[in-house]
Amino acid sequence: MLFLDIIHAIIGVIFALFIPGYLLTILLFNDLEILERISLAIGLSMCVDILIGLLLGGNKTLMGFTGGITAFNLWIFIGAICVILLALILIKNKFRWESLILR
Repeated sequence: MLFLDIIHAIIGVIFALFIPGYLLTILLFNDLEILERISLAIGLSMCVDILIGLLLGGNKTLMGFTGGITAFNLWIFIGAICVILLALILIKNKFRWESLILR
């Protein structure tokens, strides 16, 4: 059971603190080196996470609509943002999957 908890934590950290920002850097910046892209990805992912937190629990109206900040809501919102960003990247690059590779 401890092994599954560790895997869950690793996947959660990667999914919350890297993937949304990485997709944003692909969408917004064309010519970045690997280190620049990774550092920007982490920073932008933190910004996305803060905005999701404000959306989920910012005031009583939104908290009543979304149910507040729960692990399930965070997974749903971060997943939806990643899917939307991935779709925008594929549309921008004319459905070439090679644009997603870390270069």
